Amino acid sequence: MQTGKRIIPDTFSAAGTGRAHLPEMQSAWNRLPEGVTLRKLPVLPMKKKEPGTSHHPEGRKRCRMFPFMEDVRLRSFFTDAGMERIRKKSDGILASMIARGSARGFLERLFAAAGYRNNTLQFGDLLKRFLNYPESVRKIHFRAILWGESGLLPDPASGTLPEENADYAAGLWKEFWELRLRALPRIGWRRDSIRPVNTPERRLAMLCILLERLPEDPLPAFSADLLAMDAESFRRKYLRLFRCSDPFWNFRFTFRSIPAKRPLAVSSASRALTFLADVLIPSLLAYAELRRDNALEKAVLRVLETLPATESNALFRNALKTWFPGAGGHREKLFSSAVLRQGCIHIFQTYCAEGSADCGSCPLANSQG
Repeated sequence: MQTGKRIIPDTFSAAGTGRAHLPEMQSAWNRLPEGVTLRKLPVLPMKKKEPGTSHHPEGRKRCRMFPFMEDVRLRSFFTDAGMERIRKKSDGILASMIARGSARGFLERLFAAAGYRNNTLQFGDLLKRFLNYPESVRKIHFRAILWGESGLLPDPASGTLPEENADYAAGLWKEFWELRLRALPRIGWRRDSIRPVNTPERRLAMLCILLERLPEDPLPAFSADLLAMDAESFRRKYLRLFRCSDPFWNFRFTFRSIPAKRPLAVSSASRALTFLADVLIPSLLAYAELRRDNALEKAVLRVLETLPATESNALFRNALKTWFPGAGGHREKLFSSAVLRQGCIHIFQTYCAEGSADCGSCPLANSQG
């Protein structure tokens, strides 16, 4: 697998973020010249949408590039693009690690992934509130603090909740009120365009399970595992780690839900795979760079090569419809690994997503002559 050239985004500079507080972070800081803003990603000029132009594939010229590339070239192209996307995520995590520690960098990525697109900022806000509590309190009462600070706990005395749900909420309220630091504005959770299995409540239940399983700074243990195991064994172990079931939330979508007839895990096998590709791999790459550990970086990339395709989503399907009209389902087989799926999403979001450009002015196709 090609690892691609390291590109550090300009969202982080040596000036203005404060010195790191751990030895390995001080070492990382020492490698950055004082006052130097790191270079930007290259920006390609994009044609603005003309009024009245359709954003849908049928309203554009057809893709002039991907339908005419051989499969070998397509795989190579999207592998490189996938690595670029993963490296960009790793760069962001690395910046956080240098500024605030490796534990904070990992937690920020974990909470952001729990929010996916609609509630990323909201889960980031929740993490900040959670970290205001002393570590000794967080270790014991993490579940009550997260639920209480989230604002997702209903009033158990309202009379509108099923009895079992009211009892569950009452227990969390009682524990939280004895710990609460101060009242803060409610977090504005979004529920539009969210499937019932992905409600904020179920995502928070998943985070509670993961925090119960993991120390607050799990990357040293993850790294030791990775260096001691072969890639396939590591992948299997950590897929099990990120699969989460909860006897209460497996059967509910919100506190007002009646129990479902069949259980739906708060983190399924497909969700666990997404977390490996979206959280664990970029976090370990950032940690390897922080530690200047080439052996660890190579081990992470070997695991990445073993990851199969992540679950198809609307963005991925729209990309295939745009590039391969009438043959999207057939071409889906081409994107058979997590890296290839990441590459597909990266290219579509950068060049083809709604409002970005039309195929006639595509800089990728134009660069091919």
